[in-house]
Amino acid sequence: MSRKLAALLVLLGLTGPCLGQEHKPAFLFVGSYHMNNHNRDMFNLKASDVTSPARQKQMLEVVHALEAFAPTKIMIERDVADQAEITAQLQDTCSGKRPETKEEYEQIGFRLACRLKIPVVAVNYNELGPIADSKKIDLSTANPKDWQEVQKLGESDNQRQQQVEATRSVGDILKYLNSDEKTREIASRYYVLAKLESPTERVGANWVEYWYGRNLTIFNNIVKNTAPGDRVLVIYGSGHGYILRRMAEESGFYDVVNTQAYLDQHL
Repeated sequence: MSRKLAALLVLLGLTGPCLGQEHKPAFLFVGSYHMNNHNRDMFNLKASDVTSPARQKQMLEVVHALEAFAPTKIMIERDVADQAEITAQLQDTCSGKRPETKEEYEQIGFRLACRLKIPVVAVNYNELGPIADSKKIDLSTANPKDWQEVQKLGESDNQRQQQVEATRSVGDILKYLNSDEKTREIASRYYVLAKLESPTERVGANWVEYWYGRNLTIFNNIVKNTAPGDRVLVIYGSGHGYILRRMAEESGFYDVVNTQAYLDQHL
């Protein structure tokens, strides 16, 4: 066995005890729908106007519920390079110079950060990473029959979510998206996608590889911005929830709060 490999195995064996703490930082992931209707995802929900009086009342209920977690930092789905802009926008929002936009990380995250006087940290990563060629993850090039089946499944999922959005409160939507059942369903979809193949590429497996790699970098950004004693609230697209929560649990770096149980108790 080479010295480098032996050293790596020792490191892997000691990771938990070396990095573990008697009182680990707390970690609460709240997966959201994209309230500003960017239409950037594979399947997109059409969100109602979150600035309407009814939705604003519901939004404040969510903020009050999350305030009970007593976060010390809020991590959001904005690129790391945008941190200076985020900090400036947060300051202007807290001082009343700038209203919150429809972005979920502002509607929930900025409001809560202003109330608690805590920082908001941009941790997103959205590059292709080692898969430099976007054609290698182009799912639309897969076998047409297989791709159509995936689309039908995604559209069915989206229709159910759309019905919840149209008939329930913001808090109820978040409960649905963060339920253990929904989280398991999202996890199962990766295996469906992974089976897709084009005549020349394993586009599905490549895409899942890209997606896990992206989320690992996001998780690393969260870890880098976590200090001992922190209570970290992560507000992100709900599709990231299964992976980021698993990484927080399996790494042993955090005391992970079950999102469904928390929202059921506080909303």
